[in-house]
Amino acid sequence: MNDTAQNIDNAFLVVRETYSNLNKLFSALDNECIENGFINIIKDQKPFLRWKSDNEPFGWLINSFVKLYQKKDSPRKDEDSLSNEIRKDNNIYALEFNLESSPVIRIAKFSFSSNSWTTSPTVSEHWVFYWPLKKLNYNEFEFSNDNDLQKSTPKNETIIKKFKKLKSVEYKEVLLTEITSKNFSEKIFKVFDEL
Repeated sequence: MNDTAQNIDNAFLVVRETYSNLNKLFSALDNECIENGFINIIKDQKPFLRWKSDNEPFGWLINSFVKLYQKKDSPRKDEDSLSNEIRKDNNIYALEFNLESSPVIRIAKFSFSSNSWTTSPTVSEHWVFYWPLKKLNYNEFEFSNDNDLQKSTPKNETIIKKFKKLKSVEYKEVLLTEITSKNFSEKIFKVFDEL
């Protein structure tokens, strides 16, 4: 195998190992969420939301994974339906695992107006939870920070409607490399409780 082929093989080995480790972390989070007072609201679909495109080479590789939770003790929207995981609480807690440049986890609380979601967000609605965390998206959101707590707010009513009646997002960033099998629960669910 020549050097170029070896480099490509090594690069994809790292990507596959990273994806495998993320999958283990996703499973561990879903196993621990109830003990920490949260429920996974996308469990009946894919294990995460993501953007993927056959038309754009950048979309061939998944760089952003979103996991969604709500507080377990919030009342259900339909008390008679045990399958309805969306709660009356208008807050959705999100983890965005972002592998672009410096790999980080954005631990966020999305506050929506009432009745924004009647069913769990779908895989294709990844963008709703991605763009409000993207500081380059200053045309649609105002960004501010107070120490390590960051906040984004839609700039106008058009943006609020576009993003499913989003009121605001509060979030913290943690380097993905700081998360271990021993500290993930405290580093993530404790932050959810602080938001």
